[in-house]
Amino acid sequence: MRIRKILFCGAILVSAIFSMFSLSTAEKRLESLNSVDLITVSSYVKDGVLSIKFFYKNRDEDKYVYWKEGTVSCQCKVYEDVGNKKKKQKIIGIDKKLKRYDQRFYLDVPKQYLNKGKKAIIECSVNIGYKTLNVTDGGVSLDD
Repeated sequence: MRIRKILFCGAILVSAIFSMFSLSTAEKRLESLNSVDLITVSSYVKDGVLSIKFFYKNRDEDKYVYWKEGTVSCQCKVYEDVGNKKKKQKIIGIDKKLKRYDQRFYLDVPKQYLNKGKKAIIECSVNIGYKTLNVTDGGVSLDD
C-alpha cells in the first residue's frame, strides 16, 4: 500500500513539473501589425473565381503574425503571364481593405481567360500602416 502511495505522489509530482515546463516554454504568438516585415501570397482559381490570401510574417523571429486589430489596404493587379513570368495585359484588379490576418478576397476571372490553359501574375501592394510591402505570385493557373 505504501509503494502505491509513493508511486501515485511521484506521478502527480512529475505531472505538475511537466505542466509547469510546458506553460513556461509555450511560444507567444505575434499579433501586432507592427511586427510584420514580410508578406507572401497564395492564390488559386475555383469555379471561375480567383481566391487571394496573404500570409504575414516577422523575419527576425521567423514567425507568422496573426493580427486581428487594425486595417490593411491592398491594391492587386492580375496580369496575363505570357511565359517566363512576363506580363502581358492587365486582366483584373482590386482595391481592398482587410480587417484580420486570415481574410481572403475574391475576383471573378473573365471568361476569355478561364479554362484556356492560361496563367496569371498577381502583383499586390499592401499598406500595413507604417509601411507598404509589395508581393508577387507568378504562374497562377486560370483553370478550374
